[in-house]
Amino acid sequence: MRLLTPYLFLLPALIPVLGLLLYPLVYVFQLSLRQHILFRPQEHGFIGLDNYAALLNDPNLWQSMGASTIWVVGSIIPQFVLGLILALLLNQQFPGRGLYRAIVISPWAIGGVLTGIFWTWMFNAQVGPINDLLLKAGLISERIPWKITPLTAFTSVLVANVWRGIPFFAIILLAAMQSIPNELYEAATVDGAGAWQKFRFITLPLIKGQAVLSTMLRAIWVFGNVDLIWTMTEGAPAGATRTLAVLVLHEAYKFSNFGYGAAIAVIIFLISLVFAVSYLRLGGYAQNLEVEVQ
Repeated sequence: MRLLTPYLFLLPALIPVLGLLLYPLVYVFQLSLRQHILFRPQEHGFIGLDNYAALLNDPNLWQSMGASTIWVVGSIIPQFVLGLILALLLNQQFPGRGLYRAIVISPWAIGGVLTGIFWTWMFNAQVGPINDLLLKAGLISERIPWKITPLTAFTSVLVANVWRGIPFFAIILLAAMQSIPNELYEAATVDGAGAWQKFRFITLPLIKGQAVLSTMLRAIWVFGNVDLIWTMTEGAPAGATRTLAVLVLHEAYKFSNFGYGAAIAVIIFLISLVFAVSYLRLGGYAQNLEVEVQ
């Protein structure tokens, strides 16, 4: 009984968590094994792995996997690099630093739908400020219809997602930098180390654990993100920005094929599970590196 006491105290909080997480997960798995097209109720029933067999031959699935890869890689790398630069700047002493730190977090506090609406207006071909700025800078000779071609459409959603995700990395990495003892930098200064040497041999090794963990966690989040793309493009043009998460919405809510959409959701879950396992292993490895450095 003594061993069970801590778990009994956790039980009141554990029950709603399991209800909100475990039940939907089991239901989606169960739904993926059924024929469940909303406007064909007479055909509802168990079909086993037929939805998954159909997915293997579905070109939309493979196109969406490619789009998801571009979406994750094209978002995470700029977010991390710009977030690191921003964290380095905010880690310096300057007047009004607290105010700037509060401003930096504002894009992260805005919801995905509002971010999508904001950037849809920014990239509007006729009245959007992006085209006006590019025209005034002489970088383009005519207005770009951003939603027409796959390249420009993907560029617009990536820019919006990068803008939204930079604060996440900036806050995490800034917190990691502020935990580094200032004595290390003072000793490096005495030894004649410059700014680059301090960053390479002190800052970077001591924030490596947080960098790996935040990058993996953000990758999982971005992979399942749907609100921003759906608001801006709905996967257009011709499915160029249709990630796996957007494909679920297309199948389940546009075509009312909930069984097929659930099968795609299971695929997303399995891929995310691989991400999670990699995240835990890389996180443990990075933490060991950090301990060794310290």
